[in-house]
Amino acid sequence: LAATARLELLEAAEVEMLFNRLVTVASPVQPLGLDVLSSLCLGLALAGWKPAAASSNLWQVVTWIAEVGKEPRTPPQVAALRQFALAILADSATCRAVGELPAGLKNALASTIRGPQAPPPRRTLASDTTLKFRHEVAETLRRAGKAYDLDLGLGPGLSVELALPSSGVLWLLDGPESFRRPFLADAAGGRPLLNLIPTELLRSRLISTLLTPGSASAMEATLATWEIPGDPEVVTRTAARSAPGFGLAQNLVSSQPLGLARLHWLEWERLP
Repeated sequence: LAATARLELLEAAEVEMLFNRLVTVASPVQPLGLDVLSSLCLGLALAGWKPAAASSNLWQVVTWIAEVGKEPRTPPQVAALRQFALAILADSATCRAVGELPAGLKNALASTIRGPQAPPPRRTLASDTTLKFRHEVAETLRRAGKAYDLDLGLGPGLSVELALPSSGVLWLLDGPESFRRPFLADAAGGRPLLNLIPTELLRSRLISTLLTPGSASAMEATLATWEIPGDPEVVTRTAARSAPGFGLAQNLVSSQPLGLARLHWLEWERLP
């Protein structure tokens, strides 16, 4: 499922069909391993999966997440589970379905976003081409005397490469690894046609939702309802909520609506 989602091969109905098949053959006694579960959750998030209102599949996948509990997770596993939970949190219809789940399952979902096993993300690896491009952008702004912020965290697992406070625009600066290979030339045989990979499309979708006026506070409020009051881990998370990268959009201080824009390294090379 994760592989086909990365290649954008499945329609929504096909995603649901594959998931139904997995639920049918999965052992009711032994929970899914973390590798399988994280791959499943990543595939569902990349495919834009939205469970049907009466579907038990949402209950099943969140149950699997709860069953792995505090089992140690690798950074890719943390990222995959967190992206799945954030995609659910960003969709109001799916959030309403989560509201019908038992308290323990909702708390497990909240924990994947900002629990002790889900620390603020490290800076993602980038190619030399991408690093050179981003350095040139920052250096150009510095020489022009423009204020800017680099690698601005918007919440657990969400960040932008560049923020320009004066214009209220957040920028995603894309290198070659953000696009699907091979790079095909356009009809005229000139500039390559670049198509973003699904993980970048998901990142754009989540950040755009977060920047919609009122969305960040609504998502925070919903996340709070998923947590169990008095639970020791929830108390710890609440105390750490002011830590960098913990709250949703906590680093955004602006009196005007914020916009999201993208620039890739080839566009930068063509600028005068």
